[in-house]
Amino acid sequence: MAVAKLTKSYVESAKPGIYWDQTLKGFGLRVTTMGTKSYVVQRSGAGFKTLGRHPVLTCLRARRR
Repeated sequence: MAVAKLTKSYVESAKPGIYWDQTLKGFGLRVTTMGTKSYVVQRSGAGFKTLGRHPVLTCLRARRR
């Protein structure tokens, strides 16, 4: 799990894994091995809640949600 500033260019070049945003706690990006990129929020306890997929949902709109 990496911590980085999630920007449009960073999201588009991300490799499979989970990336947490350095400015908004609990907000992240999950990239599958098939290349699907989804914005997620860490839930209390365990697991993630998916906000939406990139590029349908932009990074800025996902942050606002």
